[in-house]
Amino acid sequence: MNPFQYGAPVSPDRFYGRVSAIADVKNRIGAISAQCVNIVGLRRSGKSSFLRYIKERPQVFFQDSQQPLIVSLDLQNSKFHDHYGLMEGLRRGIKAQVGTEPWGRSDNIDPYEVEDALLELKEEGYRLIVILDELESIGYRLDKFQDWGADWRSKASAGWFTLVFASRHPLDQIYRNLGATSPFGNIFSTTVLGALEVEAWEKLLRDGFSSCGTDTLNLVNNLAGRLPFYTQMAAALLWQHGDVEVVKREFLFQVHSHWTGIWHELSDLERQALRVAAGKSGSVVTRETRDLLQRYGLLGTDGELFSNEFAEFVRGQR
Repeated sequence: MNPFQYGAPVSPDRFYGRVSAIADVKNRIGAISAQCVNIVGLRRSGKSSFLRYIKERPQVFFQDSQQPLIVSLDLQNSKFHDHYGLMEGLRRGIKAQVGTEPWGRSDNIDPYEVEDALLELKEEGYRLIVILDELESIGYRLDKFQDWGADWRSKASAGWFTLVFASRHPLDQIYRNLGATSPFGNIFSTTVLGALEVEAWEKLLRDGFSSCGTDTLNLVNNLAGRLPFYTQMAAALLWQHGDVEVVKREFLFQVHSHWTGIWHELSDLERQALRVAAGKSGSVVTRETRDLLQRYGLLGTDGELFSNEFAEFVRGQR
């Protein structure tokens, strides 16, 4: 059976690496006083897998005495397309873990009832962590979320819950792109998901292949670099086909739409920096732009693009 998977979030027992990101998040949400975190990464960077890992491996991030209650909501789900839906999802998530309703369904729009219930949970020693995935989705229905941000910032600042947001761009950039000011101020730190650590990347491949030599590592690296989604894809195709030329052809067919999506989500400065790294002429790249692209995993520490095939893709972009 093919041991490699790409597409759906991986289960915690198939989760590799992210040592630095895990430490960053643990030292925020698992600190003496919990603090909010914005987990940032480009498409297919493993954000949803990371959120699942937090949800299903609380012992990695918390002490038992902190009594974590972790509620995870995906903003792409139509149930959570307005403030009421989010409150209902939060209510049900809490009930599923403590066994009783923190507040009644009809009280979702009653701020006094909700805040009294959240305060009671805090006084009982629970640490409520609310995870929201795909935060950019609020842009499709911004009118439904006009007052939501300020309200949840107030609740987070009061210590009633701690927020973990996952998004493709940092919070302030999301709101700036929407022509609005972020209501969350400076209560969030940012953790960027990029390439896997070398050791974790090699372990992922060696665990999957009964024999994983230098040729296999080089092939996958040239195609996918150390970005987890593309590594899983390249390895799955290699497992399936075996023939190097077939693997390359199928890999490029599969990734073209993904890379096109990433390309259009980048800023003009970021695209220009990638063109320069690919060998095309261009202006001097700022240190800030280069640093962000390295954090995303698109650039290596040596300034080269993460894979030979992605470099060829960039050279073909206007």
